[in-house]
Amino acid sequence: PAVYQWDYIDSVFTPAREGGFNMIATINGNPAWAATRARGPIDKAPLSRFADFVGALAERYDGDGIDDAPGSPVVEYFEFYNEPDAGNLGRDKRWGNYGKEYAEMLAAVYPASKSANPNAKVLLGGIAYDWFEEDNGPFVRTFLDTVLANGGGNFFDIMNFHQYPPFAASWGAPNGPGLIEKTNAVRAKLAEFGVNKPLVITESGAHSN
Repeated sequence: PAVYQWDYIDSVFTPAREGGFNMIATINGNPAWAATRARGPIDKAPLSRFADFVGALAERYDGDGIDDAPGSPVVEYFEFYNEPDAGNLGRDKRWGNYGKEYAEMLAAVYPASKSANPNAKVLLGGIAYDWFEEDNGPFVRTFLDTVLANGGGNFFDIMNFHQYPPFAASWGAPNGPGLIEKTNAVRAKLAEFGVNKPLVITESGAHSN
């Protein structure tokens, strides 16, 4: 649609920015017009329409005084979904088995966000990269490989992953289960595809239910 409903997002971003926080905005639930699944592939509208939405989002929070949110809050980091490497989490079916489609989505939204705000940075959605399906978990081991094999590495600025030591055995931690070891494992995976990106870790901690 040509008109979007920003009121709720404005109510979060504006006070956060006024409080001095530099935010990563996570597009974590699809607009109902765009997709069947809240956090899965875009299948109800052309990717170009979804990219228009992302461009409008980047424009609204670029702080240039044109089509801005009230008070012109600035958001320059945009993450596409949280743990998109999950296959099925109950009824929550994500991108895990759709790495090719995720790469195509990145290829659509990347230029749209940059056109709206040249300072915008696109983050890969923070992947769990552990507790894989073969370990009776929900995450698809091949998701990152498939995204990168389909050119997705050209369409994000920052690699993003999560780190929880109890699941280190899944990704292989011969030298330890910590942040450094997993960082090295993720860098090695990117290098297999000739990709070298800055890294951010958007979740880490001692896992507890």
